[in-house]
Amino acid sequence: MCHVARERASRHRRRHENVEPGWKEESDASRAGVHRRHGKARRRDHQGRGAMMKRSGGSADRILVDAVGCRIPCRRFSFVLNVSRDRRLPVVDEFVLRLLRMFERIPVQRMRTFFGFSVREMEIVLSDLVARGHVLLEGEFASLQPAADELFSSSPDGMPRIVSVETWNETVSFDMVASTILPSERSFGSRHLIELRPSALSKEVPRRFAEEAFTSNFRDFVRAQKGAGDADSTHLYSIGHVEPIGYGWSTYRTSDFLDLSEGPKVEIDFGVGIEKFVSFRPLLEGMSSARNAQFSPAPDFLTLQFVDSIFGDARFSSFIRKDGYFDIERWIEREQPSGTPQSTRGIVGSIYLSDNIGAIALLASRQKSSAEKGSFDVIWARGAGSAWGASPDLPPAVSTMRNSMRGEEGESTVTSTFLDVHGTDNEIMRKFRHLFERGRSMRSRSLPRSMEFVKAGATLAFTVRIGIAPGSTLPVGFATTDTRLVDRFEKAISKARVDHVTMVSAVTLAYSAIEEMQLEPRPHGKRPVMKDGVWDEESYRDLRQRLDRAGVRSAAPVIWNVRGTPTRVHRAERAPKGERMSWTKGQVRDRGVSVEDALLAASWLRSRCTTHKFGKATTSISMFDVFNVQSLTRRLVLERTGIWEDILPNAGPVRHARKSRESRKRSDPVTPGEGSAQ
Repeated sequence: MCHVARERASRHRRRHENVEPGWKEESDASRAGVHRRHGKARRRDHQGRGAMMKRSGGSADRILVDAVGCRIPCRRFSFVLNVSRDRRLPVVDEFVLRLLRMFERIPVQRMRTFFGFSVREMEIVLSDLVARGHVLLEGEFASLQPAADELFSSSPDGMPRIVSVETWNETVSFDMVASTILPSERSFGSRHLIELRPSALSKEVPRRFAEEAFTSNFRDFVRAQKGAGDADSTHLYSIGHVEPIGYGWSTYRTSDFLDLSEGPKVEIDFGVGIEKFVSFRPLLEGMSSARNAQFSPAPDFLTLQFVDSIFGDARFSSFIRKDGYFDIERWIEREQPSGTPQSTRGIVGSIYLSDNIGAIALLASRQKSSAEKGSFDVIWARGAGSAWGASPDLPPAVSTMRNSMRGEEGESTVTSTFLDVHGTDNEIMRKFRHLFERGRSMRSRSLPRSMEFVKAGATLAFTVRIGIAPGSTLPVGFATTDTRLVDRFEKAISKARVDHVTMVSAVTLAYSAIEEMQLEPRPHGKRPVMKDGVWDEESYRDLRQRLDRAGVRSAAPVIWNVRGTPTRVHRAERAPKGERMSWTKGQVRDRGVSVEDALLAASWLRSRCTTHKFGKATTSISMFDVFNVQSLTRRLVLERTGIWEDILPNAGPVRHARKSRESRKRSDPVTPGEGSAQ
C-alpha cells in the first residue's frame, strides 16, 4: 500500500465531523465505458511500493475493489445525418471582420497601422477576405459585405463563425431494456459478463422513437462516441434516413468502491450523473437487479483461519472486531509495503483489477528472470458462486499474466489454465472458455469458497472475501514470491486432494461392511439391477429376502442428504429419488428413500466413483455422500443386531410387532416358578 492510503486511513480515524454526501460525477477513469490507458507512467507506478493499494476514482477516500460489466442487448439502427459545424476563422481574419462590423468603413492605411502589418501583408489578408466575399474594397476604404453579417448572426457569442455541412453515416444502438443510446460491440468476448434480459416493452424499438431519441441525445452521442471536444459547435441539421439493421450487445461497466469517508462500506458506482439519472433509471434498475441475482460466498471465520495457517500467525483473524466485522482500515495500515518484505504485497480488491494484476505480473516477471527458459503454466482458480469474473477487466488481466511470463522476446511458452475447486456449474464455467486455453476441475470442501488465486511460476496471489459492515463485503489478500508461503499454500491445496482421497476411501470401507452382511444388490444373469428407473424383479426379490433374513424390516425411510450445488453424483441415473423431506429449502434437498433404493445408490457410488477406475463423478464426491453411505451401514448393523428397535420407538412394523408380543406376555399370568425357570 502506498503512503497516501496510510494517511487516508489515519485521517479517517481523526475525522470528527461528517460530510454531507451528494451527487457527483466521477472522473473519466471511473466512469462507465471509459477505459484507462496503461502507459509508462502506469508501469512505473506498479514498480512503486504501493501499486496494489493505490486509490481509484479521483477521491482520496475511495478505493476501487471490483469492476463488474453488464452485457446489454441492443437494437441497432443505421442513420444518415446532415451535420453542421461552426468553425472559427483565423485570428487575423476574425479581428478584421470584427473591426469592420464596429466601424462599418475603415481606411486600409489605418487598419495596417493598427495591426502593425506591412503593405504587402495587409494586401494578402484583405485579398483573401475579398475573394471569399466577406470584405468590399472601395478605393482606400474597406467595409463588410452582406455575406459577412451571416457569420455573426449564426454565432451565439457574437464572434464570426464559418458553418460547414457534413454527411455522417452512423450506426447507433438502443438498449432493449430501457431504450437508451449505448455504444455497441459485435464481438463475443463479453459473454462472461452479466447478461441482461430484454424488456417486453423494448424488444422492438420503433423507428420513430429511435429518431426522436437520437435527436434529443445528439450532443451526448457526439461527445461519447465521436470523441469531439467541440460538441457544442456541432449541430444536427437533418436526418436523411433511418433503418433498423439488426441486433448487438453493449458492455456497460460498473464499479465497486471501498468508501472510507464515513465508516468503511462498499458502494456501487454506475457512472451516471444526476443530470442523466432520470433517463437512465430503468436501465440502472435492470442492472442492479441482475447484479443482485448473482451469488457470492459469504465471509466466515474458517476462511480467516485458512489464511492464518498459510502465514503461520493470526494474519487475518486478529483483525476481527468485537462486532464480528473485519477492521479493514487497521489491516490497510499494517499491510503497507514498508511493514512487510518486498516479496509480499497486500491486495485490496479483485485480482483481475488493472492495478493489482499489473503489480502481480511485475512480481512474476522479476521472479522468472532468474529462472530457466521453458514452459510455464498460469493457473487461475476462480471463487465459488456465480458473481465471480463478470468483469471487463478479466480478459486483459489474463493476457497481462501470459505476457509477463512469456517475456519481452517471447522466449517462453505459456499456457493459461482455468481451475475450478468448488464444483461450479458447467453452464457458468463455459462462459470463460474463450479466455483460457485449458480448464480443470478439482472439487474440494476444505478450501474457502470465496478464495481466488493465481499461480504463475514461483509467484502466488490469492484473495478471500471479508465482511467490513452489514451488506458490505470485498476481497483482500496477498501476492508473494516468498517460497515459504508458496510451499504452505501448495501443501494446503494438496491436503484438500488428500481429504478427497480420504472421502473416497471412507465410502469404500463403509460399503465393505454392507458386503460383509451380504446385503448388497446383486444382478441376475446379464440383466442390470435397475433399468430406466425400474428394478429388475428377481434382483429386488432376492435383495428383499436377504434383508428379511437379516432382520432389516423397518419401514422408516433412509434420510439421504442432497445439499449444495447439484453435482454429477446428484444428477446420476442411480441417484435415489424418494420424497423431499419437510425441512428442505433452497440448497437443502434431502430425501427420504427406501432401504433398497439407498443400497442401490451406495452400490453405484462404490462401483463407479470410489473403486475400480475413477470417473468424472469421482471428483464430485462430498462429505454428504460419505455420510449417506456410513449412515446406511450404521442402520443396517443396528437393525441386524436388534438395537435399532430400541433406539427408535416408531421404527416400523417390526417395532409394533414386538410391542404386541410384549403386551401378550404381560397379559399372561406368570407364576414365580415359571419366572425362575425362565
